[in-house]
Amino acid sequence: MDENNEKLATEVEEYSLGTDIDTENTFGEENAPKKSFVLQRTILISAAIVVLFILAAIMCRLFFTNGVTDLDVLGNKASTTWHYAAENPYATSDEASQIDQFLKFEPDGTVKYMEGSFAYTGKYSYQYIEKDPKSDLLKDKAGKVYVYIENTGSDFDGKFFFEESGSAFSEKTLKLTSIYDKSLSYELDRKKSYSLVLPEREDEFEADDDLIGKWTSKNETVKDTIEFNSDGTICITTKKSSEGKNTNFTAKGIYSVKNGKLVFTVSGYGMELQNGFEKYIVSGDTLQLINGNSAITLTKE
Repeated sequence: MDENNEKLATEVEEYSLGTDIDTENTFGEENAPKKSFVLQRTILISAAIVVLFILAAIMCRLFFTNGVTDLDVLGNKASTTWHYAAENPYATSDEASQIDQFLKFEPDGTVKYMEGSFAYTGKYSYQYIEKDPKSDLLKDKAGKVYVYIENTGSDFDGKFFFEESGSAFSEKTLKLTSIYDKSLSYELDRKKSYSLVLPEREDEFEADDDLIGKWTSKNETVKDTIEFNSDGTICITTKKSSEGKNTNFTAKGIYSVKNGKLVFTVSGYGMELQNGFEKYIVSGDTLQLINGNSAITLTKE
């Protein structure tokens, strides 16, 4: 009887040891998927947080930006065009009462003023009113940011506080107000783009092959270039450097040659503008534009 009990006890002990080993192995196998699941859930939560952060940044740029240029989804400046409807002081009964003016701000700090078929290229920068401004008018505005627009040859040259309203899903407007006089203010609306508008030709064009090409006149401060195209269009550019300031002017239009005369026509100020020369002479790589006793000499490029 004792031998049987001893044998039974030994079998139970062996069985119990085996059960313990199996239970331990089974416990490990059951918890491996649980650890993997927890890890995956952590990764998903982290990814969701990153996505939400990116979406929040994009929404802020789409809805809460304030500047003269738009921002792309990465926060970089983007080329931006604004439109202003100015009163036309030269308007008659058969002419438009307003002049469409455009400001195109580029990411590189240049700004282009465009109207009709001509454009001026200047520059802009964001600046801050000094902490101790000399002007009594600005003492209560110390530290405020403004945009400084230069060399556009327009009324937009100056220092302006700016206020943008609207969003990527609604009409945008830009208000420019002089930092010195709040009554001097401009309300501009957002435009996708603008191209210079050429005057319409009323008569047939007869080309002079000797004129076709680029002609240049320059001195220490000014470089003028006139490009005559075979289709009767013309492009005039002036680059002027004086007292550390650079002025770049471009005008596109049409030209005609009749009876030895040369006439340029461009559009601007709500009308068509003409400038003519009584005579022109092409001699090899030299072009002379003559009016009375005065002459302009250009060299072919």
